[in-house]
Amino acid sequence: MQPGQHPYGPELDAFTPEERFLGSPPSPQQPPAPPPPQRLDETELTLVQTTDDLAELLALLDGERELAVDLEAHSYRSYLGITCLIQISTRTRDFIVDTLRLWDHVWQLNRIFTNPKILKVLHGSSGDLAWLQRDFGIYMVNLFDTYLASHTLSMPRHSLAHLVQTYCGFALDKQYQLADWRVRPLPAEMLRYARCDTRYLLYIADRMRAELWRRADGQPDLVLRVFDASRRLCRELYKKPSLGADDYRQLLAKSRKAFNSGQIHALERLYAWRDATARVEDESVAYVLPDHMLLAVCDLLPREFTGVLACCNPVPPLVRKYVHDLHRIVLEARELRPADAAGRKSVGGGSGGDGNVGSGVTDPASVANASLSYAAAEPTVRQLPQHRCPHDLSHFGDDDFACASPPPSPTTSPSSWKTTPAARCFGLLTKTGGEAADELLRATLGRLVSPFYSVPARPEAYFVVKATPPDETEEDLDGSNQEATTAAAPAAAAEEEKAPFLQPTQRKHRRPRPPKAATSSTQADADEAESAEADQPESGSFDYDRAAVELASRAMDRFPIRDPLNLIGGGKRRCGGRGRGSGGPSRLAKYRRKQQQQQHF
Repeated sequence: MQPGQHPYGPELDAFTPEERFLGSPPSPQQPPAPPPPQRLDETELTLVQTTDDLAELLALLDGERELAVDLEAHSYRSYLGITCLIQISTRTRDFIVDTLRLWDHVWQLNRIFTNPKILKVLHGSSGDLAWLQRDFGIYMVNLFDTYLASHTLSMPRHSLAHLVQTYCGFALDKQYQLADWRVRPLPAEMLRYARCDTRYLLYIADRMRAELWRRADGQPDLVLRVFDASRRLCRELYKKPSLGADDYRQLLAKSRKAFNSGQIHALERLYAWRDATARVEDESVAYVLPDHMLLAVCDLLPREFTGVLACCNPVPPLVRKYVHDLHRIVLEARELRPADAAGRKSVGGGSGGDGNVGSGVTDPASVANASLSYAAAEPTVRQLPQHRCPHDLSHFGDDDFACASPPPSPTTSPSSWKTTPAARCFGLLTKTGGEAADELLRATLGRLVSPFYSVPARPEAYFVVKATPPDETEEDLDGSNQEATTAAAPAAAAEEEKAPFLQPTQRKHRRPRPPKAATSSTQADADEAESAEADQPESGSFDYDRAAVELASRAMDRFPIRDPLNLIGGGKRRCGGRGRGSGGPSRLAKYRRKQQQQQHF
């Protein structure tokens, strides 16, 4: 026999089912009724756990002419999977072969399964046939697959539970379909589940063959079609899975995500790393790194290794073990320059420009352990990806923005601030209004947005306006009290540095103190001076109430939605609970009331 040739190819080619396996044609006088299956509690169950039990089973099956067969396997904690049980049912008895105990002796069942005089009935046999070849070298001749028969009959559903419901009249419990069948001893519920998978198959096959005869007007054409399709399944040989060159592209196409060249590079490398790690550790790829977590890492490309762990919830054990390998691949993808990505085509493209960078993956281990070097290139401005937290800038480098300098202070020219990350994130700068309007929006956004994110990735992304503390005196501002100011400076600096990382309820937003009363001779001059001083706040202070009113009015003008930011209050949150301060007027309403009172008096 040559390599790659089926050992039972000649037998399968020459196989023709006997007439007794085709069923009987329907009689117009009295259609034949197949015998109903025995009840589960009336059927004898035999557990085959020793070599003597296996020998008795082989001797008993030699005298049978029809068998129902099914397998239970476990594939989550093994790269290739492992067969845990083989269920065999006759018309009157059930057998469960413990393959974990009889691993070196299960191959003896090959003589039963390749006997063309014995009909084997399975449901969805493609996986079972591959597992038998992989683990025990067992092949099959003379197969009738009820799954293929259901397709031939054009049934609405093709699962075994639907066939049992249709032909036997009761629902089949499938809660243990994904159970861990390696556990020993097997609970009674799992044994019952395993028996039900084969107990009713022979009866279902009889009913389906009779239906196929009826659909073909008394001819065996449809029955022979099912036997021929089952024979083609038996001719398939098991092949050990290998990593294809474009397997990662199939995952990307299935997810319907739009990745750039760096993200595609990370997906290709991480996909190869996952496969290589699963082979070495003998674990499934789903156990090493599930698909949705793999796509999340490639989508965000976190800068720190803690960001890789944050993309996985819960964190798989092997990801925690090899997190630095994953992080290195992510950093290489982040450093990918456009000059190096020119030869790498996006999804649906051809081979790359140099070597096998874009031609696919041939050696998973070498690809997973390789370290690519990239030529230096000038930093370019990239657009901010959508559907991300505007202040989570951990997935961007210093070259991702035109202005990489620290954010300006409130007195810095707003023109330089327009190119900083926060301005790009929000895009709320108005086209008209001058520098005063830009300054107003910048300071207000820094106050309103920063409390919503307690643990920022980059503190410079927060724009918290420093206000003059209310307990300071005019002498402190003039510099007369230098000792107190010098002593309080380290504590104030530490508190200010800690402020962006506090929870919203812990942060203390100090409001500017009211201006001192004017010393003018007349009350009109005092009111005019107070109004002028309120319109132009001094350096380091800001009128946040006035800023909130201005921001709300501009937002309502720009977005024609009634109270889009819920600034007026009195409503409830989306989750259905009462919002903070929902029982009374908001700060905006209080400010408007205060303005009305001042105008009245």
